[in-house]
Amino acid sequence: AGSSVEIVRRLLAGEMPGLPNIGWNIVDVRDLADLHILAMTAPEAAGQRFLAVGEFLWLREIAELLRANLTDQAAKVTTSELSDSAVRLAAQVNPDMAQVRASLGRRQRIDTSKADKILGWRTRPAQQSILDAAHSLLAHGIIGTWAVDRGAVHHRLPALPAQLTQRLRTGPCASGAGEPTIRRLDHGVLLS
Repeated sequence: AGSSVEIVRRLLAGEMPGLPNIGWNIVDVRDLADLHILAMTAPEAAGQRFLAVGEFLWLREIAELLRANLTDQAAKVTTSELSDSAVRLAAQVNPDMAQVRASLGRRQRIDTSKADKILGWRTRPAQQSILDAAHSLLAHGIIGTWAVDRGAVHHRLPALPAQLTQRLRTGPCASGAGEPTIRRLDHGVLLS
């Protein structure tokens, strides 16, 4: 498994010879950041839990999207599907396939209407997130060899605007009451 960006990178680099019948709920990191800020700053979010997941896409749909929109840059993206029986057989000797086996043919349906109703939060279309990720990977030359130790890469975040910093200090989370915590789920993030 892995992050959707890693899946896009592996597809573009031609590292996936076939596509198992699996998929994920895609949430753009920009949308996730928006939800975090909304959950920390909106008084009505105090003590609430919100699921941060987006639209479900099958791996086959992601591959087809890349091929259709990136043409030459996606020449290595396969659209050949692996049968479930081939994945189950490979899972006996391949740890990556063993992880995939339980997800074969399963579609996650997760309701995020609470985040929309209380905070007005919605995700951008999953297709846009996938294409934006692909363009970013290509623009930064990350396709091909992945020589960087991903665990050691640190990105410097811009400073928060003073107004937002003040709202975080005085908002519903400042006192510790209703302070959000983050829990990772298989297909998204839970803010509580």
